[in-house]
Amino acid sequence: MNNKLDTLMENLNRLEDEKERKHQAMHLLLAAIANEPMEQPARQ
Repeated sequence: MNNKLDTLMENLNRLEDEKERKHQAMHLLLAAIANEPMEQPARQ
């Protein structure tokens, strides 16, 4: 296979992995926010 194509495929795979990680991180963050008691002062 040609090198540029290999590099492109690698980068695409890495992008997909990163998107998946961000997606999971967002869910964890939302879950953490949802589980926090509301009377806590907002952090700034």
